[in-house]
Amino acid sequence: MDALDGTAPGPGTGLVDLRDTRDAFVSGSCAPHGTDVHLRVSGARSRDIAPADNELTRAAAAVETTGGAAPDTVIGGSGAR
Repeated sequence: MDALDGTAPGPGTGLVDLRDTRDAFVSGSCAPHGTDVHLRVSGARSRDIAPADNELTRAAAAVETTGGAAPDTVIGGSGAR
């Protein structure tokens, strides 16, 4: 996914929500003011999610893994600039 821009999705909701996703690259996104979590990854089958070059200064959290996704599912850090 490249260059996502939009409005904050609301409290407790990730701007990008990936479930049971493998081999994904998330880049060039800009978290709008009020974003709780930029990238939420869930599901035990998720792996190799790579965020890069995202503007996340307005997000409370860059990445969250939940719902069975291992913490090392997201590779390369938060991808924030």
